[in-house]
Amino acid sequence: MQKNKITKRKQQGDLTRQKIFETSLHLFNKHGYENVTVDEICKKLGLSKGAFYTHFKSKDQIILEDFIHLNSYYEEIYREISTVEYGLGKLFLFQQKAMEQLEKIGYKAVKLVYHVETHPEKKKSFLISKKHNLYKITEELIREAQEKGQVRGDKSAAAITETLLQIYRGILLDWCLNNGTYSISGAIGQALPLIYAGIKPE
Repeated sequence: MQKNKITKRKQQGDLTRQKIFETSLHLFNKHGYENVTVDEICKKLGLSKGAFYTHFKSKDQIILEDFIHLNSYYEEIYREISTVEYGLGKLFLFQQKAMEQLEKIGYKAVKLVYHVETHPEKKKSFLISKKHNLYKITEELIREAQEKGQVRGDKSAAAITETLLQIYRGILLDWCLNNGTYSISGAIGQALPLIYAGIKPE
């Protein structure tokens, strides 16, 4: 009986968290991130500030929520493509599936992430952290391709990863600037072969 009560409580908590997330994104997109306060979010939902902070530490965390979840999704992609033998093919699949997931999140949410992450007072950017799975898995895939002789060895896997992710973020930003009017997974599908031509052994 106690187990059922805990389950219902957790379900209610998850529902409340989702409502905070969805309502906040709606308000941010309608009025601008800087113009929406936690008080206004709580008023819209009929929640106390204490209830808000039970689920989110700050407005920033709401914006980064989908990207935090992506960290786990990258691991899922990595497991899915583990049987692919061709190193560059595996890297291509990983990057394309990552972009497909970002398309599901939507350009408006990604725009808000860029807005938060480029704020002058932001000291550490989530987007460029080398601790996240996007960086770590990309580097691992490049190192694997290097060991197979499919990627040039005169540059370190870390250096190539850094360049690839700079291009990756550039495509994301262009997609946002164009208000998601084209397929980002299609764009990466066209761009990556050109990029790979530059990192293949001569």
